[in-house]
Amino acid sequence: MHGTRQLELRSASEMSSDLGEQIGGVMDTTKYIIFFIALIVLALVIRTVFGG
Repeated sequence: MHGTRQLELRSASEMSSDLGEQIGGVMDTTKYIIFFIALIVLALVIRTVFGG
């Protein structure tokens, strides 16, 4: 009885750590996308200010 309870707890913590890794991966991707968009916006602003 006690052994199965420990196994359940372990699998639950493993699931939550997997979920955390997935969320971390999504956050990294979002960071890069935001950085890329910011670069494009910055380039457009510079072009408008210095070219127009």
